[in-house]
Amino acid sequence: MRVEVEAAAAAVLALLATAHIPVFLVKGLARCALSNRYPYLDARLTSDVDLLLPLDGNAELAELIS
Repeated sequence: MRVEVEAAAAAVLALLATAHIPVFLVKGLARCALSNRYPYLDARLTSDVDLLLPLDGNAELAELIS
């Protein structure tokens, strides 16, 4: 399941980058991204993606992901 979550996250992150919308990964995938520095940080299963996004881009974001 983690591979599917990471693939979906990569697609969304690419869309956000193309639209120049800043994003911050939190929780699960953020831990996975740091696992090469900190052993066992990615040991927990990741089944969703938590993103921190700016408030002032909701209309553009909704259009982008719909």
